[in-house]
This record gives sequence, structure tokens and C-alpha cells, in this order.
Amino acid sequence: MGNFESVSLPRLKTLCLERNIYPNEASVESLISSCPVLEDLTIVRMNDNVKVLRVYSQSLTSFSVGYNPGDLIRKYNYYSEKVRENSGLVIDAPRLKYLTFNYERSKSKIVRNLSSLVKVNVLSAFDISSVVGCSEQQMAHNFFTGISRVREMIISQNMMEKLVLHLQYSFLKQGNPAILKDLIALPRRSSMCQIEVFNVHNGRALGIF
Repeated sequence: MGNFESVSLPRLKTLCLERNIYPNEASVESLISSCPVLEDLTIVRMNDNVKVLRVYSQSLTSFSVGYNPGDLIRKYNYYSEKVRENSGLVIDAPRLKYLTFNYERSKSKIVRNLSSLVKVNVLSAFDISSVVGCSEQQMAHNFFTGISRVREMIISQNMMEKLVLHLQYSFLKQGNPAILKDLIALPRRSSMCQIEVFNVHNGRALGIF
């Protein structure tokens, strides 16, 4: 996609950006913001020259973002090392109802103003990693807080095979050990869901429940 100074698409309601290469991050943000009535946006990414994808829209109701799984398989080392380094996704769309992550590989995911969200679809693995100034746990907390009002959430089987819980062992011994019992006692919708507890100091598993 070539560079452009300005564009206006006042009637466009559906937009699909598939495997494009952009001149810079600002061009993608400008393109999306130039669609004042945009309702349905799909972005299929590749090596698109965009480290942090920002989606700001007052009209958007449905958004799907991610990578083509075939591209990830063929270029696994490239995507896992180069593309994901300092990568991020920022979504600010107060009217958004339907959100899909399709093999989405960005390390940082920030969601804001998603009070209208009805359904979240997570396909394949879903990464939330630590970035500068923010721990992995804080990143995950911020993300799930951002989608806390969602009414329905669908998660792929390979992601839900095991829920891994990292707790500091000293906290369990000296703090409130009952928290672990409460977590284990939580009802589970699938027999595949497990809680695995690690000692964060040495990486040893304390148990699978």
C-alpha cells in the first residue's frame, strides 16, 4: 500500500485489509480514522511494517485481527523473533460488540472503552507478554479488565487444555494459603481445564489440580 497524505471514505462500512505492507504505522491509523461510519473491520497481518497496530473508531462494531496460520507456519522463526519484538495492539472502540483474535501474536494488547462488547473469540494461542515498564501479570490483568463486560467468550481448545497459574510459594506459605484451595474448587466447564502451580523462584511444579 502506497503512502498517502489524506483519504476520505465517508460511506464505507466494511473494510478488509489483508496481507498488506504499509509505509508506516500512522498510515494504517489514518486510514481507519478516515472511515467515520465504519462498522466491520478485518485485518489479516503479515510482515506489514507495523510494530504497534492502533485501532481508534467511534463507529466500529465488529473487529477481527490476526495472522494467516499458513504464514506463521512457513515463517515461524521470523514471526516469533523479529515481528513480535516490541509489537503491540491498541483498540479503542466504544461501540465494538464483536472482537476476534485470529492467531494474534502481538506481545502487548491494550483495550479501552469496550463497554459495548458482547462476544470475544480467541482462535489458537493467545500471547500477552511483558513489555518495558509493565509485567506480564499486569498486562494480562489490564487486558482482561478491559473486556470484563463481555457476555460471551469463545476460546480455542489448544489454549484451554491447561490453565497455568504462577503463584509465589512464599505467599502461599506465609500469606493466605486458602486462596489456592478456593481456586482449585472453582467450577470448570471442561475436564481439560487444569490448574498448574509453579514455584516462581526455581520453576518447579508444585502440583496439577
